[in-house]
Amino acid sequence: MRDITGIFQSVCVTQPRGICVWRATEQDDIKELKRQLKIQSHQVDQIKEELAFKDALVTKVSMDRVGVEKEMENLKARQLHTVFQTTSTFLFHE
Repeated sequence: MRDITGIFQSVCVTQPRGICVWRATEQDDIKELKRQLKIQSHQVDQIKEELAFKDALVTKVSMDRVGVEKEMENLKARQLHTVFQTTSTFLFHE
């Protein structure tokens, strides 16, 4: 960005119409800053949306994993129970 005080001193003090030139330059700078702010605000909004989507995805995957782990524990318990029953049945029939 331009050095506004330097522009003001060199243009506005030496020329009567310098104030108009300085204000036009200042307005151009303000327009450019507003444009950049709008772009950056849009980028921030996009990043927030992407982060919310990924957060929801991580939560879903995590919940799915917990469900699979519980299912595995249940299957192991059923397998042990079946093995125990088979062993008990085998021992009693001998």
